[in-house]
Amino acid sequence: MSETDTINPGATVKYTGVFDLSLLYKRLNGWILREKWKGVKEKRYVERVKPFGKIMDIEWVCPRSELDGYLEINLSVKFLLIGINEVEIDRPSGKIKLHKGDLEIQFATSFVRNAKNEWSDKSLAKKIYEKFLIGPQIENYKIEAYKNTEKIIDETKNFIALYRF
Repeated sequence: MSETDTINPGATVKYTGVFDLSLLYKRLNGWILREKWKGVKEKRYVERVKPFGKIMDIEWVCPRSELDGYLEINLSVKFLLIGINEVEIDRPSGKIKLHKGDLEIQFATSFVRNAKNEWSDKSLAKKIYEKFLIGPQIENYKIEAYKNTEKIIDETKNFIALYRF
C-alpha cells in the first residue's frame, strides 16, 4: 500500500488588483513543464458569472515519478478568483485588456512512496529497500520537492509584482 507524506500543506499567495489572468495561467503552466513535471492535469474548473464579476475555482494536479515509479511527487495548485472583470488600462504604447479582482493561489506538495502498490506495507523487502538502498535519496527528493514548491511560489509572486504600479 502506498504511503503519503505532506511536504508543504498549503502555502497561499493572495492579491487584489489588476493582472493578466491568461498570462499567469500560461506562465505557471510553462514553469511546470520546464521543471520536468509530467504536465498539468486540470482536476477541476468551475466558472460562475455573478453580477459583481466571475468566480473561478480551478485545481491543477501535477505529478512527477522518480526511481522507476516507486516515488511520486504531486504538486497541487488551486486557483480561487473572485469578482473577475475585464478592464482596459491606458499605457503609453496603447490600451491593454487586463483582469481585475481577487486572486488566491494555494500550492501544496505531497510525496507518495510505493506509488505503484508493488509491495505490501509489512514486507521486509520494502523496509530494507527504503531504509538502506534509497533512504538518503528519499530525503533528497523531499528537499527538492519543497524547493520546487518555493520556486513556483516565488515565480507567482514575481509575476504579480509586475502589476503593482
